[in-house]
Amino acid sequence: MKVQVKVTMWKEVKLPEEMPAEEAIEVLERTGSINEFFDNYSLFGDKYLYHYFDYEDVENSEEDMTVEENDGQATLELIDNEDNVIWENGNKL
Repeated sequence: MKVQVKVTMWKEVKLPEEMPAEEAIEVLERTGSINEFFDNYSLFGDKYLYHYFDYEDVENSEEDMTVEENDGQATLELIDNEDNVIWENGNKL
């Protein structure tokens, strides 16, 4: 058996030194999430086409999520040896 835990965490993305802050802000506002940022960095044009956007976890930033913070969905799950959820703490509808 195992317990799975939902957490929040900050990540730090290394941007090219030559990228102006205004340009990064524009793309972040247009995409709305870091996954879309990575998927759509062609919005920068060809300037950063071959740049590898590296990221890492910010140390000591991981926190457990509550059910309320996760829109009523589970944040703790007990999983059996066949990977079936046998208990969770989410709101049951």
